[in-house]
Amino acid sequence: MCTMQREVALNFFTVNSPRFREIHRRPRAVESYWWTLKQPGNEHLYFESFRMRSASFLVLCEKLRPHLQSSEISVTAPLPTEVQVAICLYKLASCSEYRVVGDVFGFHKSTAHKYFHIVVEAILRLQLDFLKFPQLDEAVMIARGFQKICKIPNIIGAIDGTHIPVLPPSEGYLDYVNRKGWPSIMMQTVVDHKYMFQDISVKLPGSAHDATVFKESGLFRNSAQLIPQYSTTIKGIEIPLLLVGDPAYPLLPWLIKPFTGNLSPEEESFNCNLSSGRIVVENAFGRLKGRWRCLSKRIDVDPNFVPSVVLACAVLHNFAEQQKEIFLDSWAQNVENDVEFQQPRDQYSFEIISEGNIDPKCVRNNLKNYLARTYTLRKSHI
Repeated sequence: MCTMQREVALNFFTVNSPRFREIHRRPRAVESYWWTLKQPGNEHLYFESFRMRSASFLVLCEKLRPHLQSSEISVTAPLPTEVQVAICLYKLASCSEYRVVGDVFGFHKSTAHKYFHIVVEAILRLQLDFLKFPQLDEAVMIARGFQKICKIPNIIGAIDGTHIPVLPPSEGYLDYVNRKGWPSIMMQTVVDHKYMFQDISVKLPGSAHDATVFKESGLFRNSAQLIPQYSTTIKGIEIPLLLVGDPAYPLLPWLIKPFTGNLSPEEESFNCNLSSGRIVVENAFGRLKGRWRCLSKRIDVDPNFVPSVVLACAVLHNFAEQQKEIFLDSWAQNVENDVEFQQPRDQYSFEIISEGNIDPKCVRNNLKNYLARTYTLRKSHI
């Protein structure tokens, strides 16, 4: 009996004793993809792999370098900053598995996983530099830009939501299933006339209505602090700075949306002009998902980490736009071909919310009349 107990105890400690790696790093090919990138004449590979030129890539690395320097002591030295960033951008742009990313750069998949998470967190530390609402002077310039597009004054941003495919958790799976029947997480954003993201909210699962996502966002709660105080008088009515949204959003003094129901010619014309302003946010989504393909595919990360990935992609999008990086039409075509995840459209919201002395219906009607008096009426082709 004692002998059996000793054998059981010995087996227990043998099974549960800590394991030590016999081989910490296996030898891999010297001529990895990173080695190929650094060879003369391979500038096009940077653009294909990282969605930006090598000059912009190096600028990004310098911005991230202070946030990638770790004081922790590890068995091996950390990878160079450029390689860390390259691993992350390659996965975001291609949506490849960690195993594939590791093979491309000559590392184990666990190394690719480690540095992907590290760099995403570092990119989020640049959020305040690249994702922010405009101050008053910039807001007035943006309003002029929108007015050239849609003829409506005082618009400083277009708001909309999009569904990001996710691998949902087993617990609470149905919360993530949207109207089209596939699991997603909702991304709400505000975009200016140059496709720059001003505000991002990624919180709720795909079953949530656009209006619910909007009311749970920091934008709705803090609009007075985020949107600059400025107004223009049109026919005796003060028109504040506005966001423009689709019919799924409530009508607010600072958020206008199209007329619904049986439309008069003036209302139909107003909707056409409003649609011209709203199209920028749809184009911005196309550019975002075209650059960073992981947002149009089911990325193999924990659903709790997906919001961080989405925010990081938005920061990188704004960085690329600021660097004047071109966007290839083929990238947009690839997104359009992703028919597996067709976007669901939410139903109308008939809610009207007044704030202070501003009646949002009066603001919209005044803008409708202003357009009808000033410009030729437009007619929808739908």
